[in-house]
Amino acid sequence: MDQQIIPISQLTPQDRQSVLDLIESLFEHEPHVSVQVLQEMYQQVGQDANATLKMVLETFWNFFQSQVEFTQAGNIPKSIELLSQAKENLELLDLKDNWNIANGLLLYYMAVYDIRQQNISAGLDKLKEAKETLQKVDKFGSQYQSFIDHFEPESFYIAGVQSMMQYDYSNGDIMIEKAAEASKSVAKKYYEKNSMSYNTFYGLGHAYKALYHLFYSMNEFNKFNFDLFVFGDNETRIEAEQAIAFLSIGDLSNININNSLFLCKTAMFLSEALTKLGISSYNLLKGDDDEIADLKSLKQVVRNAKKMASKSGPSAVVYVRFCDQTEEQIYNLERLVASKVKRKDLTVIKDSEEKSGAVAEKSNYVEMIGQGKVEKVLSMLIKQEKSPDLLKDFILLSSQWQEVKRKEHLQLITAQNAAVAKSQITEGLLNIME
Repeated sequence: MDQQIIPISQLTPQDRQSVLDLIESLFEHEPHVSVQVLQEMYQQVGQDANATLKMVLETFWNFFQSQVEFTQAGNIPKSIELLSQAKENLELLDLKDNWNIANGLLLYYMAVYDIRQQNISAGLDKLKEAKETLQKVDKFGSQYQSFIDHFEPESFYIAGVQSMMQYDYSNGDIMIEKAAEASKSVAKKYYEKNSMSYNTFYGLGHAYKALYHLFYSMNEFNKFNFDLFVFGDNETRIEAEQAIAFLSIGDLSNININNSLFLCKTAMFLSEALTKLGISSYNLLKGDDDEIADLKSLKQVVRNAKKMASKSGPSAVVYVRFCDQTEEQIYNLERLVASKVKRKDLTVIKDSEEKSGAVAEKSNYVEMIGQGKVEKVLSMLIKQEKSPDLLKDFILLSSQWQEVKRKEHLQLITAQNAAVAKSQITEGLLNIME
């Protein structure tokens, strides 16, 4: 007959204190050490041990093993499974402080899982709740202040990414700066300088900023702000190089850190391509045909970036898309350069024969722009050898069109105002296509 599980609070004073002393000793070690200690103890007590002791050992093995799975293997679903079982058992054992810790950790695991599934809003809510839960723990709260500090940089980073996804780069900049400062603070507060963990967190501080600057640069390029690349510093490259230097001697046994290293290499390659592409586009629109980068070599740089991104797991999907987009932009610039070589005077207006289907084409172009096929329309206009100034106007209006659509989707603009804005943009596009 199975023995009954007795809550720790109902044990004899001596037995209760022995269990509490054991639990407290486990928190003095790194999670992987505690797992090993518990395995050895479980083997020593054997099958004849009482049910309560066995449950205590099994529960805390699940508790600490969940942290090992999370930090070393990056296996979040397994971490959630183990900690959920531990949390359930802790309630049966009436270990309230430990239950609160397990609840806080579980909320954190679930938050990270949600965020990686692009459910950012729910993930941020869980992160906030996890931090508040762990701060309320009495006995072990101070021991877990380190844990709170360690995941605070990621929470700021996630908030920054969410802002950037909504094109709020001002708030994104603030959040990313906080993430970088918090990560470097963890390095300085908890680790010896030049140690593996110090390098990891200090490197992440630079990585957060590198990835922010990459997002920002892509957005500015798409808005035709090429002067940023001509007169500004390549902040993406500067931060990415620092991140790579530190992360390369950091804890690469952690799959998440390893992925971050590859993402920084992706950012460095893409920043090189974007900078040269932006400068070339700026020069071409100014009429400096001879100041164009080697576009063939730029394509190879983008391919190298894509290779790095593909090594960093599912979270790199957005960076692979950046690579594809940049490669398409290089292709479009190639076509524009080729058309200028073929015909130097790009300001020549199409003759009447070429205009025969103009009305139908205008309608088709506007419809394609509304579907988000801006790059395709741009390629078609380049074939028509529109002047650089007209092409610049077209891209600016196209960006405005996409911005109106984004605001509609996020319900940041009324239907009436959206209709007025679209009408004005459409009129401008039709004028360009005359």
